[in-house]
Amino acid sequence: MNSAAHLDSFVMLWTQISRIDLTADFDKIEWLVNSTGIYPANSAYNVQFIGRTPAPHLNAIWHIKAQGKENAHVFTIAAYTVWNLWTERNRRIFQKESLSVKGVFVLIREEIRLFHDAFQVS
Repeated sequence: MNSAAHLDSFVMLWTQISRIDLTADFDKIEWLVNSTGIYPANSAYNVQFIGRTPAPHLNAIWHIKAQGKENAHVFTIAAYTVWNLWTERNRRIFQKESLSVKGVFVLIREEIRLFHDAFQVS
């Protein structure tokens, strides 16, 4: 310890650590999402929907009637749209930046074009 400040920090740390009650018991982990405290995989899946705003009109996408190539095209458009909306959300939250609606649309269109070019989809 080179200074009084270091000694003060050490004493403060020691005071905080000495208040911790250590026992010989094993740690117990409880899953607080359900009443049993046991972690089932389906409860982890259901956690993602807590606090979600219902959007029943979006369920229609799972009932689109399309055949073969049309079905693949609809899925491609849906996948790239969802992906780019998700990445835009992350850009806004984590990078504090944002694109315009038109900018996100251009990204979606460009990625679909690149996908089609890469796999020679017509």
